Amino acid sequence: HAVLQHRTAAIPDMQAIARLGIPAEEAQVLEKKAEALLALPELARFFDAAQYRHAANEMPYVNAAGEIRRIDRLVEFDDEVWVLDYKLTESADVSPYRAQMEAYRQAMQAVYARKTVRCALVFAEGVVKEV
Repeated sequence: HAVLQHRTAAIPDMQAIARLGIPAEEAQVLEKKAEALLALPELARFFDAAQYRHAANEMPYVNAAGEIRRIDRLVEFDDEVWVLDYKLTESADVSPYRAQMEAYRQAMQAVYARKTVRCALVFAEGVVKEV
């Protein structure tokens, strides 16, 4: 998560990534994986500031039960809002995440009532699945 967050800037902040306590060799591997993800055509519009109105990483919100939750990446476009959730697991089955993503959708639909809220899982292996 942190590597993708720091990679969303035009210039990667490897010093900030190092401050997270990730060993240099592992940070380089993670950086390459993040670059591969960010190079995916289906993800380009979510990370190119020229294509969206607003984006936030690790965006906190309070759900109906009063619990603090965090959305990995929220991206607002003119007519819709996307909730992206990063997963390290394999992408074979999205069903374990449906309830989580529906909770995000409902919470953000209350905030962005005039826009369609869509959700997608971004898997570390480079697979993106809308939920």
